[in-house]
Amino acid sequence: FIKEAKSASEILLHLINDILDFSKIEAGKLTIEETKFSIRKTLEDTVSLLIPKVNEKFLELSTLIQSNVPEVVIGDPTRLRQILNNLIGNAVKFTLKGEISVAVSRGEEQNGRIVIHFEVKDTGIGIREEAIQKLFTPFTQADNSNTRKFGGSGLGLVISKELVSAMDGEISVESKEGQGSIFRFSVCLRLSKNKDIESEFNRRKEKKDATSLKPKAVAKEFNKRINIEILLVEDNEINRKLVMKMLNTHNMTCDIAINGEQAVEAVSKKEYDIIFMDCQMPVMDGYEASKEIRKIEGSEKHSTIIAMTANAMVGDREKCIAAGMDDYIPKPINFNELIKLVETKIKK
Repeated sequence: FIKEAKSASEILLHLINDILDFSKIEAGKLTIEETKFSIRKTLEDTVSLLIPKVNEKFLELSTLIQSNVPEVVIGDPTRLRQILNNLIGNAVKFTLKGEISVAVSRGEEQNGRIVIHFEVKDTGIGIREEAIQKLFTPFTQADNSNTRKFGGSGLGLVISKELVSAMDGEISVESKEGQGSIFRFSVCLRLSKNKDIESEFNRRKEKKDATSLKPKAVAKEFNKRINIEILLVEDNEINRKLVMKMLNTHNMTCDIAINGEQAVEAVSKKEYDIIFMDCQMPVMDGYEASKEIRKIEGSEKHSTIIAMTANAMVGDREKCIAAGMDDYIPKPINFNELIKLVETKIKK
């Protein structure tokens, strides 16, 4: 549970930092520091943090820094690392198979300042042409449907563009849907004659995590201690663990589906008393899954479908009911309310 709490807090911290940076940008308070640093070390630090995720997805990640790129420069390594983390992190996130490459080259030099070019290339899902124009718009993602497979705040590229601009550079993207993407950006840095930073760039090698989670169960069954059949449909691993643990503390267990399509398949094979249905999931969302489940059940059966969603705005409950759901629990989940709903079903 400590590990899960740490993971969730890191996601929240990343989101808060993005919002704070965006607020600074809008207020004109964004500052760029000037300190000596190594471009190679900055890239190495960024890549090392992403290696576990790269290995988990069995991807290849390579870096190439041209030999004429200066070892020591003066600029803001923290902000440069932030740009690289956004772009390389996105490449890893949106690449399902293949490779990601990062190239660094030297640009023109004038009056003690030098332009450094960066290119992040991937073999990922690519971007639709009409979506490319929106990439650098706040809170915008290339895939904004309820069934989007990828998370994010929609601020990373906006912040990266502003940071690049603050360092007198430019950023651009070249992409085709299904054929990967190439993000290019440049920054202007000051040259340093001090060569006290080690020039060798040692690439870290990490072993692939043989124990990484690979959810495959359509509906894994547990031995029931209370005579009620529960199906939990949730794509977030942490949420699944929390709900399962809460049910276990009340002598109940549940079957699992990680998307709407798996939920429909599970219902077609087994009858459930209660289905806790997340609304936003990959492959098939909760609304569509609920409609399909009602078609399968017809007039002969009616499972209680309870929506679990972070959407708690006016009209969201009505949207859930219209899709065939019976009740609604907003996220973050109040587990006392969840247990009450289950106990009400048991009494019936």
